[in-house]
Amino acid sequence: GLGLSICYKLVKHLGGELTARNNEQGGALFAFTLPVGFCPEDRQAQEGSEPSEDPMDGVDLLTVKVLVAEDSKMNRILLRKVFEKNGLKNYVIVENGKDAVDAFTRSHDFDIIFMDIQMPVLDGFTASRAIRKTHFPVRIVALTANVGEDFMEQCIESGMDSRITKPFNVDDLLAELAAVAQK
Repeated sequence: GLGLSICYKLVKHLGGELTARNNEQGGALFAFTLPVGFCPEDRQAQEGSEPSEDPMDGVDLLTVKVLVAEDSKMNRILLRKVFEKNGLKNYVIVENGKDAVDAFTRSHDFDIIFMDIQMPVLDGFTASRAIRKTHFPVRIVALTANVGEDFMEQCIESGMDSRITKPFNVDDLLAELAAVAQK
């Protein structure tokens, strides 16, 4: 339907090709190819420029404990991979705000909470307010696609300390983790 039309236009726009064929079960199989160039792993070193500063240089995440409340399965997978790649072992990931409040209530020793805003059962604003009522200090970072200043005010009013916009930049996540690790 419409999805296939969009895919076709996107693939063509990127200089690729979309193909279709019947499969043995009576359905259709779609495939696409895209032209990609070779990207050397260490492009900066080859070009002779200074390497960019790594936010994780000298940062040990072994003692940092993280709670994530995120309903998107893809975002949970991405966060898990970022954590594991950077040596963060002590984290809990839940799918809604109620589970985040419950996890925090059971164990107040989290250093940082990454909180999605729009979640089922209990939204991030309400969950943050509930966590703040426990009076245990913890950094709460909103994960949201909303970028407006008025929205940031709502985050602050609900007890959040900062915001990372989606799709999130891994360096922003690492900078938040580095900040709590160095305290």
